[in-house]
Amino acid sequence: AGNDTGGADTRPLSYARDDARKMHDLLTRLGGVSPADAKLILDDDAKDFLGALSELEQRARAAQARGERTALFVYYSGHAKDGALRLGDSRLAFDALKRRLADAPVDIRIAILDSCRSGALTRTKGARKAPAFDVESGAARDARGVVILTSSAADEDSQESDALGGSYFSHHLASGLLGDADRSGDGRVTLFEAYSHAYARTVADTADSSAGPQHPTFSYDLAGNGDLVLTDLRASAEGLVVPGNAPAGSYYFVDPGGLVVAELDKAADTERRVALAPGTYR
Repeated sequence: AGNDTGGADTRPLSYARDDARKMHDLLTRLGGVSPADAKLILDDDAKDFLGALSELEQRARAAQARGERTALFVYYSGHAKDGALRLGDSRLAFDALKRRLADAPVDIRIAILDSCRSGALTRTKGARKAPAFDVESGAARDARGVVILTSSAADEDSQESDALGGSYFSHHLASGLLGDADRSGDGRVTLFEAYSHAYARTVADTADSSAGPQHPTFSYDLAGNGDLVLTDLRASAEGLVVPGNAPAGSYYFVDPGGLVVAELDKAADTERRVALAPGTYR
């Protein structure tokens, strides 16, 4: 979901809808999400947001009745203020969203919120901070519970960039999911790899900004452990490989409109893969 407006007491955002489109494209192209199981909500209100959740919950119940494992992935880019998401003139309280996630008829719930002061959601009752490395051990089929990532702490603003054509956090999260976060080199980007990458790059890029550094947050409440893979870079024939003998350094992939769509940090003698969609880049 993406909404550039947040009511009369907020200033319009520039890229929230674009952030949502990018995440929808990533998950359906590389994340194993069937287009039929995905909902893209742009500039709609809280009622529409909850209605889309209800439809997905119905599909999840049907899948569970067939004996399938289920996961709910919720991404939101837009305004948040006074303990609530602000979708246009409507509001969805953090506590209400947290309860909705907890009650969803699925095995794993992952929520990513790119909005100001969204870190307050990771401090609500029921979420706990814990060593993030635990998420990567064991088998994914054993994991059950709730994972929440936010773009900023409870007292911080989330920032956008004209050069990136999106928010800092969502850009680095998306770039990480395209391959820059794949530090293990196995062609898969896990939840912890993606978060660690987005955290480090967001803090670095906003350290000198007028609003001050922005610190993403991470919390989870999982029973069992699992390596939660978000994208598989080898799932399709798309993208490119930077060979090991290519120069080490930072690579930036720019679209015809001049926006940086992906980044890649390459070490010497290390092959890297970036799963760009077909197109023209420089």
